Amino acid sequence: MEVGFIVPHVGPDNVSRRSIDATCDVAEQFGADALWFGDHIAFPYNYLTPYPYGTANGFDPSDPEQFWEVFSVMAYVAARTSRVKLGAGVIILPYRHPLLTAKSVATIDMLSDGRVMFGAGVGWLEEEFSALGLDTFPTRGSVSDEQLEIIKRAWTQERPSFMGQHYRFPEVSVTPKPFQRPHPPILIGGNGKRAFRRVVQFGDYWHAAMLLPEELEEGRAELAAMARAAGRAEAPRTSMLIVVYLTSDPAHQASMSVPQRRQTIAGTPEQVIGLLRRYRDAGLDHVSTVVASDGSFGPEEEILALFLKDIWPQVNQG
Repeated sequence: MEVGFIVPHVGPDNVSRRSIDATCDVAEQFGADALWFGDHIAFPYNYLTPYPYGTANGFDPSDPEQFWEVFSVMAYVAARTSRVKLGAGVIILPYRHPLLTAKSVATIDMLSDGRVMFGAGVGWLEEEFSALGLDTFPTRGSVSDEQLEIIKRAWTQERPSFMGQHYRFPEVSVTPKPFQRPHPPILIGGNGKRAFRRVVQFGDYWHAAMLLPEELEEGRAELAAMARAAGRAEAPRTSMLIVVYLTSDPAHQASMSVPQRRQTIAGTPEQVIGLLRRYRDAGLDHVSTVVASDGSFGPEEEILALFLKDIWPQVNQG
């Protein structure tokens, strides 16, 4: 199993070039596999759409989180690092024209010598669609399907064209092509059946969000069956977003509700190692995470290094 950290261009605080630099340095020095990036453009205040993955670690409509622009930060981190993969987890497809997305991702893939993992999602915040002048929230699934087809054509064809319901254009030149051939790995975000169908059709990975180990295992089994039925030779791999919380209190884990346990792998280092092994055994290939603590493990900037040096090496053992 691999591990990647969300770059602090997202969050209620601690968003700065210094914090991004520090995360890059720790990831490169201590062996993280990837750095991850989120995508929102304009959070409306006091929106009503519920966050689909719970509330404890969700978004506060009265105090929106900071989101620095995803492709700008990815390009910066590509130049700031030399080894780690760059995971977009996930780009909200309907917010941009697919040819622009294809060009942006391919450019970063070229600049990074082929380190991009392209995560794609359909979006959940209806008010953000409206703020961007988009009327595609009800049709975002079919819009995203056309986008994925267009992006793959732009990456693999010299003269791509498209005539669909939502997008139409004649033969065009879209450069550069990605460094990775035929294209960067495509990760499809979402936990439902529609997302599974999209994974089978377009994806190399299912990028799940905040599931218990048994739920992840059930989802992988369903996805594998769908892939076989569609004639895919191999089932897609699996990555997942979830928070890690380190505490010196061994009773903390038992006090958590089921929704809290979906969103956060919490406990002492030994308990966290055990839980991460459960996800590994459930078939998780890559975990994308933020590592936080109750203050028992030194300053915040040292927590990632501690995790990579003392905790993560034990996860893939035993």
